[in-house]
Amino acid sequence: LISEYNITITAIDDGSPPLSSTAVIHVRISDINDNPPVFSKTLYTMQVSENNKPGTLIGSIMATDKDSAENAQVSYSLIEEMVKGFPVSHFISINSDNGNIHAVRPFDYEHNQN
Repeated sequence: LISEYNITITAIDDGSPPLSSTAVIHVRISDINDNPPVFSKTLYTMQVSENNKPGTLIGSIMATDKDSAENAQVSYSLIEEMVKGFPVSHFISINSDNGNIHAVRPFDYEHNQN
């Protein structure tokens, strides 16, 4: 991947003898935020034992971005949807920096069968 170019340009006059000179143009390509983050999987399946302790690591997700520098930095967040009448953040949290998903409270298998 080339992010910069050195281009040599020559100017020649029509005199006799023709005289010329050269110049070098240095072109640096700057990245724009033109690539969206892409998850490493389209579906993540995770499992947690019931009666887990709050803070238990349930799993991790990962996305990468083909841009560079700050345009490639990815952060994670939950979309607040309702699950059994509660916001999803009532059950899990996500680390915005590394994608680790943690249980906020204990899960009860029998309670969730309703």
